[in-house]
Amino acid sequence: MSKLQDKPGRQIRLATLIDHERGRVQIIRNLHDTKGFLCDSGNMGWMPIKEWEEFIEKQAVQTKDKPTLIETFVREKMAR
Repeated sequence: MSKLQDKPGRQIRLATLIDHERGRVQIIRNLHDTKGFLCDSGNMGWMPIKEWEEFIEKQAVQTKDKPTLIETFVREKMAR
């Protein structure tokens, strides 16, 4: 889950659900108030897994020292 700071004390969290059967990723946003309570949640839409992987790889350029989400998912899958 990614955290983005909206304004002081408020948070936007993005979560993803991966549907391997359909080959799609659903992105969900959760808005939290200054006390940390969930005040709104919503579906931001679906995208193909390939597009999601490309987006994550582009974001990895900004965080070279940390593993990408794709690398993390592959490690978890291989550990099973």
